[in-house]
Amino acid sequence: IKSLTGFATDTGTANLTIESASSVSFVTSVINWGTGYVDETPTSAHLDTEGNVIDGTGWNTISNGLALQNDGNVNVTLNLSASNNAADFIGGTGPWYRWKVSNNESDSCVETINISSYTNVTTVHQVTCINFGFDGNRNLLNIDINITVPEDATVEAKGSVITATATALS
Repeated sequence: IKSLTGFATDTGTANLTIESASSVSFVTSVINWGTGYVDETPTSAHLDTEGNVIDGTGWNTISNGLALQNDGNVNVTLNLSASNNAADFIGGTGPWYRWKVSNNESDSCVETINISSYTNVTTVHQVTCINFGFDGNRNLLNIDINITVPEDATVEAKGSVITATATALS
């Protein structure tokens, strides 16, 4: 009969560190009204991403704005800016270039949306949402655009780049 003479044991360890990642991306990144012109009367056309083209001819009707998703793993403060303002983007007499932000999914902006009604677009960062969530069911915002094109705007292709900047909440 053999007898037990000792008992041995040891342990191993599994480690990892999860880092925070603040990241946002445009799910819908292009608004393209196409080509058109201002009707003879009145003296400007109004286009928005809520399905309206008023006093303009030829432009596409757009029913959805940009969609921005928090695809990181932390809540962030969201700022928006654009590459140009109304005068530089559209030109002419009395152009408008405005945006507004809303939740695409309920409570995506955990705290108040600061641009909840149409506000003039600027090239300076505008705090948009102080606490933009990352939860997979509450992490999507809409950015609607409203422009006015005066009849004396320069005839040419026009464009503006909208930048979303996210800063992790601590």
